[in-house]
Parts: sequence; structure tokens; C-alpha cells
Amino acid sequence: MAYTEVVPQEQFQEWQDAHRTGIGASQIAAVLGEHRFASRLRVWAEKVGRLEPTDFSDNEAVQMGIELEPFVAAQYERRTGRTLSQAGVLLRNDLHPWAIATPDYWMMDDNGYWAIPVQLKTTNAFRLNDWADGPPQEVWWQVQHEMLVTGAPWASVGVLVGGQRFMWADVPRDEDAIERIIYEGDIFWSHVTQNTYPEPDSNDSEPISALFPNAAEGEALALPQQAVEWDSELVALKAQKRSIEAEIARLENELKLAIGPAERGLLHDGSASYTFKNQERWSYKLAAGEPKPTESGSTVRAIATSAQYRVLR
Repeated sequence: MAYTEVVPQEQFQEWQDAHRTGIGASQIAAVLGEHRFASRLRVWAEKVGRLEPTDFSDNEAVQMGIELEPFVAAQYERRTGRTLSQAGVLLRNDLHPWAIATPDYWMMDDNGYWAIPVQLKTTNAFRLNDWADGPPQEVWWQVQHEMLVTGAPWASVGVLVGGQRFMWADVPRDEDAIERIIYEGDIFWSHVTQNTYPEPDSNDSEPISALFPNAAEGEALALPQQAVEWDSELVALKAQKRSIEAEIARLENELKLAIGPAERGLLHDGSASYTFKNQERWSYKLAAGEPKPTESGSTVRAIATSAQYRVLR
């Protein structure tokens, strides 16, 4: 066995305390910079005690997901013909103690052992496309991490979308991914143990604001020498961004002008057609804390394609 059982998730406080002592499977994508929404710095700040873990007790979607898990498990068994055994125990890898995971369920391997981790998810209907080609990247990394912790040769994922559609997929073990988790996980955990900041990524704006909610008025400090390079690169990228945005606007206006008074313009190769229609633009003001339309503003025309949906405003 490649892991040690630590604490059941039902013992929530003990489980949460143990979870602070390692990188969980749901956190690894953020640590690797592969999560579309979650932040590496947020994970670090929670591990070192600078920020409290996000409280999901009042999050209806999360709570409904927990309540629906037995139903999703039953759907998985019915659709796949496989048998599941509930897991829900925090596991710690013996070789890499910072690598922890709490699989939802187990499935039997070819030798008759409950050794294949299974993750079950719920999501809303707007996320259907995220699952069209298999698990989204953060879930894929999550089960790769579970395979690192458990030593499993493969894992499986099931998802209930919009409360109406069930999908599932098996995920083979990717040794290159496992090696990357180990390499970058070691680096990240050294930042935790040494209480030094990890390299920030594009999702880190919120935790930085949470870490430093108030400025020390009138205080100035000397930035590190490397900040000269950051400044130079930032100025160059912002100039490039302005140039790109200007060129996008020019090309959009070329299309609008070419369509002129018509409602639609067709590309000669048939790859797309543009529509140029009227849209109402509303003015808004805050009333009783909520945005409400107060009066119609100007009528504008928005242009979009039918084949590859691109909007020009």
C-alpha cells in the first residue's frame, strides 16, 4: 500500500486540520497553475494560516452536491455496471507526505481490491461544454493526484450535469503528469514550510487583496532588483495590448462598414456569416442595493458570426 489512512472526512474538524498539512487533490491544479479559477497563492495562504479556508457551509450548490452524491453514485453504478464502495477517508502518500487525497468512492481493480479511486461531481447545465471531451483540466489533475497518492493505475469520474444528464469517463494514469505533480508539489510545499511566497499566477488578485487589505499610509519600500524586469515587461505587454485592441477595433469596423445597411454579410469561403443587428443598450442605477434598468439608452448594432460565434460591439 502506497498510502496511510489518516482521518475520515465525517470527522470534519480533524479532517480539516489534517488537510492543512498537505496538498489535497482538489488543490493540485491551482498549485500547478492549471486551474481556471482557483489560486495558488490562496492555497499557500490557507496552509500557512494567513487566510482561513473558504467556508462553503452556506453555498447551496456545494451543499446540494453533497446531498446528491449518493444519487450520482447510483447513476454511476447503473450506467457502468460497476460496484462502488464509499471512501471518504483522507489518505497520505508514504513517499511524498505532502500529497494527500480524499477519494469519494473506491472501485475494484483487476485483482479484486478496492484500489481504483472514483470522483463524483455535480455541475450546472451551463458547464456542459466543459465536460464534452472528458473531465475539465482541474478535475483531470485532481484524479492524477489521487493516483499519485494511492498508486492506482487509473481512476474514474462521473458527473451529473444540470440535474438531468449523467456522464462518466475513465482516466488513465499519466506518468509525466505524476512527475510534474511531485516536482512542483515539492517546490510549493517548501514555500509552505519556509513561509515564503510561491510565484503568483493570473488568479492571485483576490488573495493578494485579502492578505493586504489596508495600505500603511505614507509608507514606501524599495522593491527587489527583479522588479525592474517586471516593470519593463509589464510596460511592453500593456503597449502590445493597446496595439492589439486597436487592431481588433479596426477590423471590427471594417466588417461593420462592409455590411453597411444590410443585416447579414457572408464570407466567400462559406466558413461564417456575420449578422449586424440592433440591440438595446440600457442605463443602470443602484436601487435598494440591486441593479435595475431605469431607462432605455441608445440603440446599438452588434455583429456576430453564425459558424464561429464572435461578437463585435
